[in-house]
Order: sequence, then structure tokens, then C-alpha cells
Amino acid sequence: SQNDMATIRLSPMVETSRAHERLAPRPLGGVADSLAAPRARWAALWLPDPALGRDALDLIVHFHGAAWLPQQAVASLGGAAAVVVNLGAGSGVYHRAFADPAEFDALLAGVARRSGAGHIAPPAGVVESTRDLRFEDAADGSVVVRAVSAAGATDDVAVLRSGELMFVRSTLRALTRGRRLDGRADPRTPFRVTRYRDGRMTLDDLATRQHLELGAYGPDNAAAFAKLLDASR
Repeated sequence: SQNDMATIRLSPMVETSRAHERLAPRPLGGVADSLAAPRARWAALWLPDPALGRDALDLIVHFHGAAWLPQQAVASLGGAAAVVVNLGAGSGVYHRAFADPAEFDALLAGVARRSGAGHIAPPAGVVESTRDLRFEDAADGSVVVRAVSAAGATDDVAVLRSGELMFVRSTLRALTRGRRLDGRADPRTPFRVTRYRDGRMTLDDLATRQHLELGAYGPDNAAAFAKLLDASR
């Protein structure tokens, strides 16, 4: 009978739909530029106008993919900058490229130079010893280390044979590549190694103003530069 039939009730839920439009590149303003990246590649940098010339800025680093998409996402944050690095397929290529921490430091230094944010200032401390050093490749594959005086005079203090002090070699390769790609740095400008009374060791590129806290790479790697600081004194 009609009374035995189940009552059919309409669901209160209402289906609606919205447009799912594809994102597309659009003008963001600011400054777009290219920076040197590991493995002889380039990174895409985007700087919003408020970030230019500031003492510090927020930076989002994005690995792999079309640059315009993360740049749009970062633009929505307001005031942050974005750098997009593309080195190839798979995570392994990025792991290998940035296994040397100096590579990432070089990337950040490039952002700082382009934005006008300067460099990372070292913490205050009492200098115990400092030395300006120039590194020059020899025909046999070794690297000649020369101390440079304030007057510009040089004195050979060490020779790095093939396979010796590999951290020193890899760090200098990254910094030197940054100099070449910068295009304005004098390749003969020395690097400055400094030891502080509290035990800190630092390396400064006097051409690009990049600053490295060597202790961040481990005591053995800091000790490698300490050997050059104390060589033939």
C-alpha cells in the first residue's frame, strides 16, 4: 500500500561547480634576472620592487619547474623574492650539485649582489690572525697559494698538490665561478682568511664581498684553511 512505501526525502546538499581555470604567466613587476647555478646552469631570480636595496629580504628557493609558477605564488606573499633552480630530472642531480655547501652560499651571494642587500655581516669578534691569499693554477694541476701584503707584494706560502685539501679547492672553484659570471670582479683580488680569538674561522671574497663562516662546514674543513693561514709564517 501507499503507507508501506518508503518516504523519499530530498538531500539538503546542493551540488555547485566553479570554474577551474588554468594558471598562466602574467606580469609581476619587479626585476627578473638570471644567476649562476651549479653545473654551469642558470637560476631564474625574481625580485619585487620593495625588496630592491633593502638590508635584508625574505627569499624562497624553488627547485625544478617552470619559473613563472612559483614566482606568482611568492608574489602573493608580498615583499619576498624567489629564485628557481633547474638542473635536470630527478632529485639526485640536485643532491650532487649542492653536496658542497659553498655552492648554495654562492647562489645566495648572487641574490644579495643583485638585490643590493649586500652580504651577511660576520658576528663581532676579536681578530687573532688574518691573511690575504691568492690562488693560482699551475701547469701540473697544482694550485700555488700566495700571501698578498697590504702593499701588494706576494709571497708563495704553499702548493696544493692534486688531491690535497679538496674542501679548499671546491670552495674556491665555486667562488671563482661566481666571479667570472659576475663579470665585474677582478680575478686577481685575493681572498681573506681570518681566525678569531673565540676559534671562529671565516673566508671573505674581497672581490664580491661574499662571506663564509668556515665552522659551518665542520672543524676539519675549517682546519684546512687554518693550515694556509699559518703556512710559512
